[in-house]
Amino acid sequence: MVAIRFLRFSIIFFVTKYRYQVLQGVISKDHVHFLVSAPPNMAPSEIMRRVKGRSS
Repeated sequence: MVAIRFLRFSIIFFVTKYRYQVLQGVISKDHVHFLVSAPPNMAPSEIMRRVKGRSS
């Protein structure tokens, strides 16, 4: 599953770049769930903008 490996790499890149921490996550064939710890001054909408910008 090349797509799943790429997605894992992308998530690792994302959390390393922005210094977030993945607390829990699940990758399915058609969607992803993950719980992220981020600085309190970071709005959830900003986190999602960054995630979707990287994964689109």
